[in-house]
Amino acid sequence: MKTLKAFFCSVAMAFTCFSRVPAPQVEWTPENMRFMMAGFPFIGVVIGLFVWLWSLLCGAASLGPLLAGAGLVLIPAGISGAIHLDGFCDVVDALSSHAAPERKREILKDPHVGAFAPICIASYLILSVAVASELALTPEGVLVFALTFVISRCMSSFCVLGVARSTDQGMLASFQISADKKPAMVLVAVIFIAALGGVAYFSLAAAAALLVVAAAVTLYIIHMARKEFGGWSGDLAGFLLQTLELAFLITLVILQKVMLL
Repeated sequence: MKTLKAFFCSVAMAFTCFSRVPAPQVEWTPENMRFMMAGFPFIGVVIGLFVWLWSLLCGAASLGPLLAGAGLVLIPAGISGAIHLDGFCDVVDALSSHAAPERKREILKDPHVGAFAPICIASYLILSVAVASELALTPEGVLVFALTFVISRCMSSFCVLGVARSTDQGMLASFQISADKKPAMVLVAVIFIAALGGVAYFSLAAAAALLVVAAAVTLYIIHMARKEFGGWSGDLAGFLLQTLELAFLITLVILQKVMLL
């Protein structure tokens, strides 16, 4: 019973920290944070629900592909409070410095925005909307797309729980220290398998492609994090999530074009 209460508190904390979705306020204690990263993928469920509702509205109102695509991109950013886009910007600025890992970690903490972040985030959003406008809003395509928001958060949770951090300070360090890692990893794995199984129900090709993309992108960014920053951080978790979501979107559009979804 105590563990179940800690789980629900962790889910509430995840929604409070990583979304704009109203959630019960719970005390910020190590006990309540034990399964926080296992609660993180549930935000993807909420995003997926709103993406599905948006697709229904687009069909009912006969909205054009550009407006529909903009909604598919902006809804996730709005629900998450753009917190992961913030991490994306910080990592881009740090990488653009071509400095030593220590200096890059300092740039991640700097609240100021460099020249490269606005350029890259604008490019990222333009490309995302352009690709999303190419996504055919079929029932299968929309539901598979909705599940990608769960998968991306599972991969980010795996890295937060399992990849060595670059510093003992900051929010990510508190998540790792407070986490009940093995049970949390198992819970995330169950959610990941369920989401991927949902994709497989609609398309085995899409499930296989998303699995390959998820593994390839995650392993590359883990390698980059160790080389460029000396370990993992919260900003890198956001960078991974945003990169995965764009990669998944591109993958689904390609699968639709070759009629495998």
